[in-house]
Amino acid sequence: MEQTLILCSNDALVADAVARLGERGFALVGLKLVRASAALAAQHHAPLVADRGFRTAVARMACARLSALVFEGAGVVDEANALVGTAAESDAAFACASPSAAAAQREICLWFSPNELVTSAAPSSASADAELNYAIAAASAAAASAGDAGGVEEKVQKRDKVAVLSDKVVDSNPYSRLMALKKMGVVKNYEQIREKTVIIVGVGGVGSVAAEMFVRCGVGKLILFDYDKVELANMNRLFYTPDQCGLSKVEAAKRSLAFINPDVVFEVHNYDITTMENFEHFLGRIQYGSLTGGRVDLVLSCVDNFQARMSINQGCNELGQVWLESGVSEDAVSGHIQLIKPGELACFECAPPLLVASGIDEKTLKRDGVCAASLPTTMGIVAGLLVQNALKYLLGFGKVSEYLGYIALKDHFPMMVLRPNPECSQAWCRKRQTEYQAYLASLPPPAPEQPEEAVAAIDLHPDNEWGIELSSDDIGEPAPEPTTSSAPALSSDFKYANEAASTVAPKPEDTVQDEGFDLASLMSQLKSVQD
Repeated sequence: MEQTLILCSNDALVADAVARLGERGFALVGLKLVRASAALAAQHHAPLVADRGFRTAVARMACARLSALVFEGAGVVDEANALVGTAAESDAAFACASPSAAAAQREICLWFSPNELVTSAAPSSASADAELNYAIAAASAAAASAGDAGGVEEKVQKRDKVAVLSDKVVDSNPYSRLMALKKMGVVKNYEQIREKTVIIVGVGGVGSVAAEMFVRCGVGKLILFDYDKVELANMNRLFYTPDQCGLSKVEAAKRSLAFINPDVVFEVHNYDITTMENFEHFLGRIQYGSLTGGRVDLVLSCVDNFQARMSINQGCNELGQVWLESGVSEDAVSGHIQLIKPGELACFECAPPLLVASGIDEKTLKRDGVCAASLPTTMGIVAGLLVQNALKYLLGFGKVSEYLGYIALKDHFPMMVLRPNPECSQAWCRKRQTEYQAYLASLPPPAPEQPEEAVAAIDLHPDNEWGIELSSDDIGEPAPEPTTSSAPALSSDFKYANEAASTVAPKPEDTVQDEGFDLASLMSQLKSVQD
């Protein structure tokens, strides 16, 4: 169904648009009041970036109080443009409508998430009951927390936003210890972290911890995807708290993370990326989700199922997007991270797990009453490895691991490099491989290695005024090799504590003859000498 977006700062025009388009049979499926930031305004007008009026258009929209409306129906794009018409040229108010159906889809993705758009189909009674139960549980937990506090409202300290990262060492600077990496020569320009945008798909045991690490590191923008809700069953993991039960994971994460670091820009989407409609929106956020309205810098996969991994793999192969895949085993005692560069390194389908290669639906393997194990220790370690390598990739320091595993039972960290499979079943992967090989062929050949020049012998003593020479007579006979015992030989750094006695016969002059005197006789002789 065709949709369009209308943005307007004039309340009278908004009311007129709702009335007129409603009379023509178009459905209003999205409505909210927003204040556009400069970054959001730039993303909205991104197709006009090469036009001379780009800056003016962004300036008019930025910081304006806008009503955002989404209408649906056949021919709604043309009707909305005709309605907005002259209002868009007025200096008194700002108004614009999507110029085409394709542009409308991109713009709607910027201003609305799919769950904010009202569908014509009513929710099932089962899902409505589940939603009600979650809401009651969340309200009960909040009430219990208030009761434990004695009804006294606790003042929570919040910090102000920091405009520029500083390396000044004071207690009030939340970035001083991070900027110390620059002082110590580990990272050349740590402040660039504020320019980076990262997508995290899956905000569970690994993804939520990874998100918190990025926020504490001061990343510029974080985009979160998940469709699950916080449950008490999640309390064995890190990050979430019981009072958040019933909230969507992305919303609960956004609240906690924004409190930790208000400098970070957050964007959350509460939906499953594997559906056709949501997958297209997901691709749009990879392409246009950055702070500047362009492509994001990195995608992190923290999902717990192969179907979602396949969707991320498909999207990143299509767009040539670098991403990091992660996972924890079902028994919770091993995990891994994998860097995937389309065309250069193996994608997820180049060497798929047996379950994926066999085409088995993983949902059929789940049994009632049986769940996967979950250890916060393993998930925390995998999240740390994931973010550590993500930071190295984003800021260009150290070596990024292509594949790094973790086997908890042996404290073993296997590493390997996975090259792409020329016969990969993913068509976009094969296409990226061809492009990468063409890129390598276009590079100039490496310069030949220069042979090392022979080093002439150096006379260490050119002046020998005394005429000293070394003759063969001055060289003594080599010392006899020591007699070895039956014990095995040791290296030069070790020796036996109690070595066996030498079997070489002593010389006569080295021995003492026993003349048969006892101790009493010797003492009497000594006394007579003293007298």
